Amino acid sequence: MQQMHIEKPVEIYMRLIGLHHEQWRVAEAVPMGEDLYKVIGPIPDGEQWEFQPGQIVSVEEFVLTLGGYGLLAVSCSKTSI
Repeated sequence: MQQMHIEKPVEIYMRLIGLHHEQWRVAEAVPMGEDLYKVIGPIPDGEQWEFQPGQIVSVEEFVLTLGGYGLLAVSCSKTSI
């Protein structure tokens, strides 16, 4: 029997929408390969995320305000995985 390899969730940054200023939330996502990640939830009460749990998103590396790097969800992938 072949063993299935399941990736562990990692942290990505999700834009919050409906605010007067740009703000991000750390969200969990499962790596799907080639800079694609599947967003997992839940979304905290009172927040609106740019992308929903279950969606496959493309990410880009960006510089964090306090230093270091993070992965920012930038678009919903048209790729079906």
